[in-house]
Amino acid sequence: MDFFADLFWLLFVIMCLCFFGFLAYRQHEMKKEQEYIIKLNHEILDRLKNKERL
Repeated sequence: MDFFADLFWLLFVIMCLCFFGFLAYRQHEMKKEQEYIIKLNHEILDRLKNKERL
């Protein structure tokens, strides 16, 4: 009985670590996507400003 309880907690801790690792990875990916979108927005705004000057 004690073996199965230890096995359960071990698997539970491993799953929690994997879950938090996945969340950290997703947050990192979302941050990269946001930075890319911000970069595109700045490029679009710069092009619009350049067209207004002409």
